[in-house]
Amino acid sequence: ELSYESMHWLSVEAGVFKADNLSKSCAGSVKDSDLIFSGRLTLWPQSLDLGINTWLGGSFLKAGDMQAMGGHFGVGKTYWGSLIGEVLLTKTAKNQEVATALVHVAYPLYDWLVFEARYERSMASKSTGATTDETDMTAVVAGAQFVPLPNVELRPEYRLIKNKDWTVGQWALQLHMWF
Repeated sequence: ELSYESMHWLSVEAGVFKADNLSKSCAGSVKDSDLIFSGRLTLWPQSLDLGINTWLGGSFLKAGDMQAMGGHFGVGKTYWGSLIGEVLLTKTAKNQEVATALVHVAYPLYDWLVFEARYERSMASKSTGATTDETDMTAVVAGAQFVPLPNVELRPEYRLIKNKDWTVGQWALQLHMWF
């Protein structure tokens, strides 16, 4: 993978990888002998006078008969919060298409405590001859980023997931450590 970040307003990444691990979860669309081609471009315009940071970009991934294209945007103001949006479209050789979108907001109460909420929606369709199976799923996530010690972050969250047949709620706790 190659990354370019010499200008403060532009990030570019491009990579080529072996698909052995991806082929295990995408059997039929990706073979372990396939190569993965990926890329991402992000623009980071900002207004230093107003303390506003923004970002806008897109990404792609191609592996075997699977393709994914995404877009992302965001706006934030230091100590005020941020708003982030993402869209991802995926197609596979098995006539399956998935469109996913999310909106994420974060509000920093202190430098060491940030509250966040996220809404996610996923719509999948799969053609099997004369019929098309469709699935819609939504998720609402609420949580926090808590930094009790330098280089240690805890992320408690509650996730509510719903589709047409069921609804489930789940607590989770992530631990992030930097060295």
